Amino acid sequence: MSTQEIEIHVGSSEVIDIEKIAKDNETIFTSFSDFVVESIGLYINWWNDPAQSEIQFKNLLPHMKPEMIDSIKAIMNPDEFKKVMVGVSGKKEKLFKLEFHPLSESGPPGIQRFPPTPRQLQLIQNILADETSRKKFQSIQGFFNYALNYFINLWTDPKKAFEHIYEMLPFMPAKTKSFWLNHPDYGKSFRQMVANAEAHNQSADSNNSDFEQTTDENILENLMTSPSIETEEDNILKSTSLKQKQNDSALNENNIEFTNNVLERIHNERLEQYNLICNQYDKTCDTATPIKTSSNLSKISLPDDDYPLILSFYSRFLPIKVAVTVLGHLMIENDETTVKYDTFREIAYEVAYAISAKIRNYEEKFKIKRHQKRSTGLPYVPTSKTSLKPDIKEFQKIETSKSRFQEHFVGMTKESWFYRQKKSLSQSSNGMAYFDGALNAMGLVNVVVRKNKELPKLNNKTGKFEFQEIGSIKDYDFEIGLTKKGIEFCRLKNKIFDKNIQSYQKLIFSKEESEFIFKEIIGKIDLEDKVVNSIIKTIKHNLKLGVLTRTKFPENQIASKYVKTSGEKYLDDEIDLEFEKWAESNKDTKFQEIRKYANPINMRDDSDIEMKAKKKRISIRAAIMGRLTELNQITWDIEPKTSNTLYGLVKNKK
Repeated sequence: MSTQEIEIHVGSSEVIDIEKIAKDNETIFTSFSDFVVESIGLYINWWNDPAQSEIQFKNLLPHMKPEMIDSIKAIMNPDEFKKVMVGVSGKKEKLFKLEFHPLSESGPPGIQRFPPTPRQLQLIQNILADETSRKKFQSIQGFFNYALNYFINLWTDPKKAFEHIYEMLPFMPAKTKSFWLNHPDYGKSFRQMVANAEAHNQSADSNNSDFEQTTDENILENLMTSPSIETEEDNILKSTSLKQKQNDSALNENNIEFTNNVLERIHNERLEQYNLICNQYDKTCDTATPIKTSSNLSKISLPDDDYPLILSFYSRFLPIKVAVTVLGHLMIENDETTVKYDTFREIAYEVAYAISAKIRNYEEKFKIKRHQKRSTGLPYVPTSKTSLKPDIKEFQKIETSKSRFQEHFVGMTKESWFYRQKKSLSQSSNGMAYFDGALNAMGLVNVVVRKNKELPKLNNKTGKFEFQEIGSIKDYDFEIGLTKKGIEFCRLKNKIFDKNIQSYQKLIFSKEESEFIFKEIIGKIDLEDKVVNSIIKTIKHNLKLGVLTRTKFPENQIASKYVKTSGEKYLDDEIDLEFEKWAESNKDTKFQEIRKYANPINMRDDSDIEMKAKKKRISIRAAIMGRLTELNQITWDIEPKTSNTLYGLVKNKK
């Protein structure tokens, strides 16, 4: 089985727990993926690299809550506890809050699938190669389950977390236990932990069949009588057994070079997928090549919630163009009005990854400034050989970026939608739950769901589509196809799919593409259209006065030597006015949170509510300005010394 075919399932109840922990612990986790990656990394290192797990443990201490610290204190030798806590309070004071990104904005997201990295799989298979460990975990999924269970308990019920350690101790490798037993700062505490573990496991013996299976009945005694932790013969036997398993899974070496080779192979596979799209691109764009669509699909297509703004998550249009092009290509190749959603979701990511790699390498080589980058919104890709080291954070970035790209630009997971439908959350008037993602939000695709190969049926009494019974997620299949608008956007050629030209383009979209986006996407989203028109109007107004446009009166007026021009307007003020007007004329909107962003200027103060509203408006403005720059409508410059942003209009647009 290849590494890309392995996915770990995280149950819906665990997902809810993880989301809550990640949200409540504001200085360490920004997402579900952050939590999962950190927990798996720590658990793997317990078995493979105790020295590294010690470093991770110390790094966690400043983030821990008082009750967690108290639990650690209770099981440690007093002198050793004092040592480990040196400097922790100082580090804690320097922590800052991180922004949390939930899996779903509208309710619990349901079952999640987490793709382990090649490095993680390699290390877990090393662990499972040991017969004692394999008895405990059974499988890769079993190992992940134990890891997540421990880490969830650590943050919610520390006592249970330590009971978990007690139950795991008999199964841990001798080298790990020896490391802690002989550690100058933790030896006494570890001996006490061993005693606690033996007492706990003996009392729980009748309920712990796994513990009965281990031959390591007296942990400390076996360590003291077996100083040679692993013999050379043991290592050879393990290596032989492991290599046989690894030949089947393409994980056949245990070194940095192998990890780099895996990533290189992944890079090349994704580049091949991109080249395939490029080779067929003329055919995809040729109006003589039919792309099938059906007006009937729109009646049963999963709805969008008609949010009146383009979400800030949809930071750029290029990722959307990439996804639309991939979908058009697949529809032509399959000669169908829809294709399998999961297949499209993966290929869209792979092609976007390849494009991102080409653009990011250029941006890194020529030191392109952040606000001028064209890779924004595309998947994260390591851009140099040095970054291909098997660093858990590097893998974490890749996996988190994949999830973010697919969720935002392609569409939500099937499991998240199923949860909404099952719980009757966020349902539209046609009876089907809303389907999130930029493609659906912008009217570029139809997403169709079938249960046991049957479409939902219209209930003539309620006027809603429905399935006879909800069933389980395995009963459902999702398909996706371009709408007429999506086909039109797909047909407009983009140079990014000409593999023979430079990937980084100052003009990422043609004039025709930009006009289409303004008319058919921005122009169809009510408040977005109003705000964009206000921005352009404001910049034009200030240019007539001979000045570039600022977001607000500069805080560092002296450094910039700034003097306000008579009649000059500030961008944030004009955007605020648009929000106010929209809120006033849409008092009954279902999107009441938008009205909260629009408190009248003369009633504003420094309250927490207003500060949050102001931050939200600034976030919306930043995303809009990024998209307008991408569409070659505005110029974006940074003022020297003050770093204030200055906006103008692009002349002689092509």
